[in-house]
Amino acid sequence: GWITDEYGFEWNFLLFAIMMSTVLLVTAFGLPARSKKEQAQYDRLNNNGNQDGEMEEISDQPRICTLISSVLRLPVLLWLTEVAVIGAGMSLVDSFFFVFLQDDLKGSTRLCGYSVGVTVLFEVPVFHYSKYLLKEWGHDVLFVVAMVAYVIRAFGYTLLTASTVHWVLALEVLHGITFACMWIA
Repeated sequence: GWITDEYGFEWNFLLFAIMMSTVLLVTAFGLPARSKKEQAQYDRLNNNGNQDGEMEEISDQPRICTLISSVLRLPVLLWLTEVAVIGAGMSLVDSFFFVFLQDDLKGSTRLCGYSVGVTVLFEVPVFHYSKYLLKEWGHDVLFVVAMVAYVIRAFGYTLLTASTVHWVLALEVLHGITFACMWIA
């Protein structure tokens, strides 16, 4: 919000491009293709000879039949449907959220910025405890928590008016929980 107020909206795109370029460079040049454990396992399997003394070649590519049969299992199809539905809903809300705040509720760009800050503030602890949450609750419960938090948040947006627009910050706590629980699950 502050950058938009001080320098104009175009600077947001420039900063986003710089950040995404940094992520792209780190991903392309800084991340190994395999972890050390995976590489050791790959090397061990490739260096073992078979009964005839020939090297057994390990393929990096999955077999297409195995891939298709894995994806077409009912639990996987249901999970893919859940992810598509919540992803479409979140995309729709995220695309028009600031437009709704500013045009319909007369919220400021600073309020938009604060809303992002509140979201991140609540995502970080959830991500920090992700291993514990996944172990204790499991991915199914975390996904349900994400969907329930999303529904409550989206319904809460419909109750906002120009005089209650600042309550959006309380609703953004649920966005942090939705986003983090969805990605952990």
